[in-house]
Amino acid sequence: MRARFANDPANLIAVAGAANFAKASHTPASWMPPNEAFRCDYAHRYTSVLRQYGLPIDRASAEALRGVLRAC
Repeated sequence: MRARFANDPANLIAVAGAANFAKASHTPASWMPPNEAFRCDYAHRYTSVLRQYGLPIDRASAEALRGVLRAC
């Protein structure tokens, strides 16, 4: 399961080094893609991965994702 998660294309997005560094291990509550046009896709992918792997999410991140998805 761990290897499948790490190699899942839904988790692998090509980004510039600076964006990857800025994201680090931040949750959606504290980081969203700087490109606002990509935020809907990011939120959809994030929630899809949470569901697929049965991962937990903190309340602040859930609220941040809901806010983005409402605006999509």
